[in-house]
Amino acid sequence: MSDTGFLMDNLTGSVPVEVAGELIKQIVDQSTAFSICKHVPMQSAKKVLPVLTDTGSAFWTGEGEKIQTSVMGFDYPELEAKKLAVIIPVTREKLADSVLNVLGELQEGIADAFSRTIDSAVFFGTKTPFKNNLFDLAEPKKVEKTDKIDIDISGAMGKVEEDDYAVTAIVTHNGMKKTFRDLRDSNGNAVVVPGGISGSQIYQTPIFVPQAKAWDKTKAECILGDFTKAVIGTREDIQYEVLREATVGEINLAEHDLIAIKCTMRFGFEVINAKAFSKIVPKAAE
Repeated sequence: MSDTGFLMDNLTGSVPVEVAGELIKQIVDQSTAFSICKHVPMQSAKKVLPVLTDTGSAFWTGEGEKIQTSVMGFDYPELEAKKLAVIIPVTREKLADSVLNVLGELQEGIADAFSRTIDSAVFFGTKTPFKNNLFDLAEPKKVEKTDKIDIDISGAMGKVEEDDYAVTAIVTHNGMKKTFRDLRDSNGNAVVVPGGISGSQIYQTPIFVPQAKAWDKTKAECILGDFTKAVIGTREDIQYEVLREATVGEINLAEHDLIAIKCTMRFGFEVINAKAFSKIVPKAAE
């Protein structure tokens, strides 16, 4: 298919390379999960991730002595790509435009929908096809929120660190921003300071805030941990399909002289070690 071909002549196919590359970049930029988790490409529907669980030991050896050996340990978790789809209604006149132009115009909306859905699945398992999510896996190391959120965060970080993992990121929601801004130490200095890859940090650890619709603040105030132990896999190929007779939501496309563009992409998600994560949950009602 030529990227300059009309949409009416190419009702299904792969998203043009130029748009697909920019779309993936936007998803990576907008999705908090993509920003902080380990990201690997997938060439097939499944990918095995060899994980070193025991490095073995080295031994001091004298001259002429037999060198002792030890065996390294491995686990083999598996990423499985699942299909994620978004459908966006557009005017029927778009059929007379090029595939490249139409999908280029829609890429921001597609990236936004994909990003929110990925984040809500990774953090809370919302409508997810994946067997794991970070909120559930962090249950053994949860901390209940008090009126001293900085101490709560330190305590949650400690639960991760006691198993020899380093906390690489703290993820929270918009409602916590003022609480963080108001935090002061005994000298009146701000506890949350500018810096880090996210723009703000506490205890030299970056703070991330996903899009509002991706976070369930009734469940968690923060999720934190070593996000190198959470892996997102992507298949590069993004497919599109033009829908002309369907009903999207409550909109009958034919009745409103509309068409819809369906875009699909495949993602995988797996957590390598649940001990690397903790969470701060709202205080239980008394």
